[in-house]
This record gives sequence, C-alpha cells and structure tokens, in this order.
Amino acid sequence: MKVGYISSTSPPGSGRELLTSAAFFRGIEFFLFDLKDVDIETKTIRGWFWDSSECRFICRSTSYPDIVDGRYNRKKAAGPIIKELRKYCLMTMVRLNDKKKINAILDTHFPQYTISTQPYTFSRVKKLIQQPIIIKPKYLNKGRGIYKVSRTDENILVHHKHTITTLNTIDEFKQNYDHMFSKGHIIQPFMDFTTKSHCPYDIRVNVCRGKDGKWVHTGTFPRIGNSGGVISNIAAGGYIIWSGYKYFLESEYGKRMRNKILDEITFISTTVPEIIQSKYKNTLMRLGFDLGIDRASGAIKIIEINGNPNARPAHSAAATKVEYYKYLYSNFDKLLAVQNSEGSLWL
Repeated sequence: MKVGYISSTSPPGSGRELLTSAAFFRGIEFFLFDLKDVDIETKTIRGWFWDSSECRFICRSTSYPDIVDGRYNRKKAAGPIIKELRKYCLMTMVRLNDKKKINAILDTHFPQYTISTQPYTFSRVKKLIQQPIIIKPKYLNKGRGIYKVSRTDENILVHHKHTITTLNTIDEFKQNYDHMFSKGHIIQPFMDFTTKSHCPYDIRVNVCRGKDGKWVHTGTFPRIGNSGGVISNIAAGGYIIWSGYKYFLESEYGKRMRNKILDEITFISTTVPEIIQSKYKNTLMRLGFDLGIDRASGAIKIIEINGNPNARPAHSAAATKVEYYKYLYSNFDKLLAVQNSEGSLWL
C-alpha cells in the first residue's frame, strides 16, 4: 500500500513527521508531495520519502499512490490534477460545501444544536434588529464577511472585525449595506460565544475514521479570537489551545458545567458523524465541528461542520489516520467506484 499526502512545503516541515512515522512503522509506503509535482503524462509524482538510514526526507519519483490525503488550495490549476488523481487513487478530501443541506440534517436530527438561520432580506433585519443579529455569507471563507448588527436607543451599530460603525437610522443601514448582503448572505441571532475576558472563541472538535472504519474522537481545541472581535478568527491574530482544553472549560464555567460540556462533546463526536455520513454517497474520513457555548445560557451550538478540517496532527490522530488508510485499502475497488460515480462530492 502506498499513501501520498499533499503538502506544499518542500522539503516537508516537522508538522508531518508524526504521520510519516506512524505510517513508516506500520509498513506503509508514505510520501509527501505538492500538486505541481504531479506529471499527468507519465503518471508519476516527485515526492518526499523518509529515509531511515539517513534520518531525513529525500526526493524521488514514484508512481501514483493508492490513497491521497492532505489539503490543497482550490485554484483552477489544481482542478485537472485532482480530477486525474481521483481516477486512480482513493481521495480522502471531501468538502461539505452545501451548508443548506448540513443545516437541514442538523435541524431534523439534532435541533438542540442548531442556530436559527434565515436568508438575508432587509425586511428581516428590520423585524429582528430588536435583538443583536449576525449577518454572514452562506459559504464561509476563514471567517471573512461576518457582521454583527445591533440597536441602541438612538443608533444602529454595525460591528465588523474590530470596527464599529454607528448609523442614525435603519434606512441608513439599507443605503450603506443592503447591496452587500442582498446576494448569498444569511441572518442568525447573535449568541455570546465569548470567554470571561470577552474574547470571542469556539471549540473545534475533530473526529476521524480509524480501525475498521469506526469514528474516533482525535482532538478538542479551543480557538480564541482577539478581544473586541466578532469571531475567533485565527487568521486575524487569534490563538489555539492545543492541550488542556478540560482545564480551560473548568476555568471558564466551573467543574459541574465543564462535565456537562464534556458529555455533550462526547455525544456530538460519537453520534453526529454517522448521521452526516448516512446522507452522503462518498465515505467521509474526518469531520471538524466548530462549537459555540452561549455565555448566558450555557447552550452548546454547532456553528459549522468542516469536511476537511485543518489541525496539528497529534500522535493519536496520526495513528488513527494510518489505521483508516489500511481500512480504505482493504475496500479499494468498491470505494474507488463510488468515488468516480455520478453525484460524487469531489470538485
């Protein structure tokens, strides 16, 4: 069995060493590569392989792998290469772009975790503005384009990133913002997903298929945004608590509430993935749940579900992935046929 992992770093950095080691010690031929190093004509790839005798990565040419994992930038140039690889390799990168479908699944099976969502219209803003609301794109892009809108006794406040714009009337809001939101935006009630120190945050819960294709909880990471921001946007200067999330929860909510939250996280990570999978043709390898905890009520909400989450590979996650590679390989022909059938989630 051969596994190729898409990585834009050449030579690979230390971030992939755990996964490389886990594959190596389980007898899997494993290499890292960039999509630009795929030669469609010769059906070969120049990849980076771990050389145990020299204790370093070396670059050499190889045939297509059985399985392709990793993440890639969805540029137009990547499309033809991904389309080529999916003919011959099992691809683990499934993108759940249909947020409407995901929300419908959650509304049906897990309504307690959903946030009320409506398409944007100015009339809805006028109706809902008595309480703070969030306006954001249907398809999120690293937290961009999210606005909080609220009313005071005298003004309308529009909060975007770290800037607050004060408007005198709701008609002024329409004049300045309606053209921005009229296509492809949604409205949700604002929920106070903040820490004691008023920093926005969410909790990323990662799950991955492992041995025999069973779901395994591989990590929980609070992600803290900057004070005064609307969301916990790591790209805008926030940070991730990679370990000690139980201590973080206890310091924020107390031991009793922490235990309740941990029970909810266990339920979500063990129950929701199977329901999501049952609604899709492709086999999902991993999921990332972005959870918010309302400061006032303690209610846990699923903000978003990511089909190809990015996270630092902990040892347990690396070992789990490798077990799943073996499971995929044992079902190679069947899964490849599904992957290339009509209605696939690829591209």
